[in-house]
Amino acid sequence: MTKNDFDAIQITRRIREDLYEQIKNKTLAERIAFYHQQAQAFHRQLGLSVPISVTPGQEAVRTNESEVGSQEPIQ
Repeated sequence: MTKNDFDAIQITRRIREDLYEQIKNKTLAERIAFYHQQAQAFHRQLGLSVPISVTPGQEAVRTNESEVGSQEPIQ
């Protein structure tokens, strides 16, 4: 049996630590927006359509395809 240089646990911990550093000082609303933007970027990377987001108490918005995080009301 050979030793694999890939350490999944170490990589997972590093990803969690990096994510924590990015969101540790954000409010709940900012965290939700952060995850939403990350999901949109991932959809684009996969070549999928970007889903419409609806925030309770607000009108539905569609994300502008040219810029992550830019939103415009649905007509």
